[in-house]
Amino acid sequence: MRIIDVCAYVVHNPISGGQARVFGFNQALSRYANIEQFSFTPVIMKNKTFTYNKNYKEHIHHNFLYTAGVVLLKLFGFRNYDFLIPHIFWFIRIPRELRKAIEKADIVQVEHPWLLNWVSKHIKKPIILVEHNVEFDLQKNFFNKNIWRKYIVNSIKKNEERVVRKANLVFAMSDEDKKRLSKLYGIKKNKIIVVPNGTRLADYKSRLTKEQTRKKLGLQRYKNIVLFVGAKHPPNEEAADFIENKLAPKMPNILFLIVGNIRKKGKKANIVYCGSVENKNLLPYFRATDIAINPTTEGSGSSIKMFDYLAGGLPIISTKKGIRGIDARPGKDLWVVDLKDFSTIIATLIKDKKLQNTLRRNSKRLIGKYDWWVVAKKVRSYYKQLI
Repeated sequence: MRIIDVCAYVVHNPISGGQARVFGFNQALSRYANIEQFSFTPVIMKNKTFTYNKNYKEHIHHNFLYTAGVVLLKLFGFRNYDFLIPHIFWFIRIPRELRKAIEKADIVQVEHPWLLNWVSKHIKKPIILVEHNVEFDLQKNFFNKNIWRKYIVNSIKKNEERVVRKANLVFAMSDEDKKRLSKLYGIKKNKIIVVPNGTRLADYKSRLTKEQTRKKLGLQRYKNIVLFVGAKHPPNEEAADFIENKLAPKMPNILFLIVGNIRKKGKKANIVYCGSVENKNLLPYFRATDIAINPTTEGSGSSIKMFDYLAGGLPIISTKKGIRGIDARPGKDLWVVDLKDFSTIIATLIKDKKLQNTLRRNSKRLIGKYDWWVVAKKVRSYYKQLI
């Protein structure tokens, strides 16, 4: 089985949740299929190909029109440019390399709704749309203060509706997203398959103790450490603001680690910013941590960080929004609370080592069904049905 995967960003050296999703799932799926991924980027760079294994490679293509559009939007103060991608690519010819690969493929898979309409003009192969989020729901709040909000939001909705209807099959990240897509765009639920996010359990094995890891990271003088992982993404921005302005000042005896490109490296009071982590090598931070938190209150899809937290065997405190897409038992596998209660529950968990250990065991047990290999094995039958 040959699959062509098309993406509007590069996944090599994954940092963000979206990159981790594409790379992790495709890597696992390559056990059963030959996957060629075509990634398009506005970042000025040479076209490259990365071979991850004998069945999975990524071709990276830079386009100057894509770059120009993104730069122009940033000059006008836009933080998000996804909505513009379908309009930019309307004027871009499909690369000959991609066209030839599609001719030989059995299935074309497109990540996010932005490029499906562009690709579908050139093919008559079965198409799978991977909806990382319900983009209309996710993005409509990003433009509240923008005078072009009505046009932008309508554009996002029309594009998403068009491609959801055009795809032969849609992968959603959670049951909530499946129901929402069906209701929002009037499509049958049997066309939408829940393919949850996941993680690679093999990446979370270490012989180092907590003390050894803290020493290696230069954190040995701190008694209690709480972790938040976040890429530069509006829901994560709000969560980081909450930690900086509400949570950390209230708990001066606890060190808060913020890992990911949500913030640059540095230190402020009882917060250490670790910056980007190449290849998402989060294990050292997980080993050094007492508790992981996810104080997100917005967003769609599901939060990759939660699967990583679970794989790391961490006691977790999250909002209800933060556990979307995870079949967890609140109070047994993790704590689910409102933002106003985060400090109280953190203090409770810090004191109760027995409860920490129970949550660690339960999180390890829960994450088994979300290993990427397990997820890929379960969905391969849907690919076979499309051929």
